[in-house]
Amino acid sequence: MPEIIDGTRLFLNRNIRAPAREHGFGREDILLYDRTALGEAVVNAVAHRDYSLSGSQIRLFLFQDRIEVRSPGRLPNSVTLDNIKLGVHAERNRAICTLLTQLGYMSAIGTGVPRLIMRLSRQLAGREPEFSIVGEELRVRIWARPLP
Repeated sequence: MPEIIDGTRLFLNRNIRAPAREHGFGREDILLYDRTALGEAVVNAVAHRDYSLSGSQIRLFLFQDRIEVRSPGRLPNSVTLDNIKLGVHAERNRAICTLLTQLGYMSAIGTGVPRLIMRLSRQLAGREPEFSIVGEELRVRIWARPLP
């Protein structure tokens, strides 16, 4: 799991375009996505996906205006598309969550979506991420910062 998470981080660092502003003799890179929010979305996909759906994979899609993390499985138990944004959670894979917490990839269960994904993305992009269920897949859409 650390290889998947760390490999995804490296993939995103290599493939997210980085526009820049010129300032006199220097330049300033423009951050399009909050890296902490992206990391939380990826770690959540690994921790909470439905591993019983054989042949399915976590998929990452990069578009010009957004990144989508698509994870196999619907939301577990009492978690809904509305209350997930408020921190309502259910551990589908307790052993995996425990391992990822011990390895430092996760912290307090239920705080990552509202505190990291929602708040940090909204601060940077001015738009809340979107959660949707399409078939047997949870999709998290994180919007890029609009460019001037």
